[in-house]
Amino acid sequence: MKKYFLSVLFIFCFLLTSCSPKVEQKDTTNTTTKETNFSSKNTESKHQIYAAILNSKLGPITYYNQNDIRWYDYLYGKKDPLSIYGCGPTVVACLVSSFIDPSMTPDKVADWAYKKGYWASKEGSYHSLMSSGLSSYGFQVRGISSPSKEEILSSLNSGHILVALMGKGHFTSEGHFILILDVTKDGGLLIADVNSYENTKKPWKIETIVKELKKNATANGPLWEVSLPEKKSSSK
Repeated sequence: MKKYFLSVLFIFCFLLTSCSPKVEQKDTTNTTTKETNFSSKNTESKHQIYAAILNSKLGPITYYNQNDIRWYDYLYGKKDPLSIYGCGPTVVACLVSSFIDPSMTPDKVADWAYKKGYWASKEGSYHSLMSSGLSSYGFQVRGISSPSKEEILSSLNSGHILVALMGKGHFTSEGHFILILDVTKDGGLLIADVNSYENTKKPWKIETIVKELKKNATANGPLWEVSLPEKKSSSK
């Protein structure tokens, strides 16, 4: 009887595990690197007010940092602090506040992204935040799924800026959104890293950026070319 019971139990357990639904892998930027992006030599306080205007191919850009004392502990999706999971909303806020609505801040974008379904619990944001999300605000967005050095330079020299999803390397160990704003005379890339002002202040070798772009990005990433919204002609 005991052997019979064990046999039935084994069969039941086998059926239970084999019939369990597979969990679909989330299409997200996994920003679980938290604060490892900051240089150990950086003496600035992470939780401070960041106030900077950066030059870009589209014009002046308001620099926001997800560690800013005004919103670093604001809960994205009512669960996840912006200082850890908020690179997506912070990048979007930089663009929207600079060219569309000056009152827009990372916490406001986080609320909007959550309501629109771009938030992924404990992982960050769906990649589509940079495609359909920015388009919802009026920006013209073109995904670049197979980026190259030549295409990045061509895009910048044509007057665009780029959102880049970075993979393991200098910026993150998982996934992190940054902005590529301009190119120097020496061919270095000027960026906005919303998790590190130190990274923002220096040019980066284009080879480094291309090498560290996230390989398995979706929503036509890991690069998104961003143009200003088309001006609506006024009716006479």
